Amino acid sequence: RGIDIGGEFAFDSNNNIFITGSVSDTAQFDSFTVTPGNFFAKYDINGNCLMAQQKYSGINITDIKRMSNSFILCGYLSGTTVTLDTITVTPTQSSAVLGKVDNNGNAAWLKLYGGGYVISTSIDIDSQYNIYCTGFFEDSVSFSGIHVTHSPSPSDDFFLTKFDSTCNAVWVRQSNASFAALGAGVMVDAEDKVYITGYFGGNA
Repeated sequence: RGIDIGGEFAFDSNNNIFITGSVSDTAQFDSFTVTPGNFFAKYDINGNCLMAQQKYSGINITDIKRMSNSFILCGYLSGTTVTLDTITVTPTQSSAVLGKVDNNGNAAWLKLYGGGYVISTSIDIDSQYNIYCTGFFEDSVSFSGIHVTHSPSPSDDFFLTKFDSTCNAVWVRQSNASFAALGAGVMVDAEDKVYITGYFGGNA
């Protein structure tokens, strides 16, 4: 007997429910059969399964948000190779993961941002389709050429990164807390103001 886990979910423009998760044995989603591993599934508002496929591996997905007719996801590494649909990347270091898929789970892009130890925990999207991602890192991390460091090591620092719609980093913010800090959640309001939650130790 195995463990099946439902993960993050979001609604598409037709109010269908797009979910992530994992199954430890072959599973049946109405007429769709999924072999062991991670899956994307889509249900209508009446609970009928419209799609279920094994679409990703090597990623722990921590958040997913709708961008027009697609979805942006974030997470962190859970394996030595990362696959999102047809895109496979072999990271050389600990990395935060961001990806874009359509409402059937077909990948448009997959991005990894590496450092000594880095996890992305939450994302949101503004009216111009800019992407905001928060999380935490240890020592240092690079986002599209923007490099940030944290001291003292080995404590963590939070990050808040703004990306454009194709996931190129625009800017990065950190707390420079005297001990550990973590970004837990991010939200963009109707006026494109950005709010984050988290915690820190010491002074920030």
